[in-house]
Amino acid sequence: MGAFEALSGAKGLRVAGKSAQNIANFNAEVAKQEAEAIRKRAAFAQKRQAKRGVA
Repeated sequence: MGAFEALSGAKGLRVAGKSAQNIANFNAEVAKQEAEAIRKRAAFAQKRQAKRGVA
């Protein structure tokens, strides 16, 4: 393996690592947003039930 192949391979691994990290970060952000949406829906449903007098 030549120097170019070694360097480009290492760069490819770094790029792949960054891509994997970006995907993981994106998935984590989506999960946080979904959790927040669930909390908001639950709070809204609870308020609606309280207005109706449903326990």
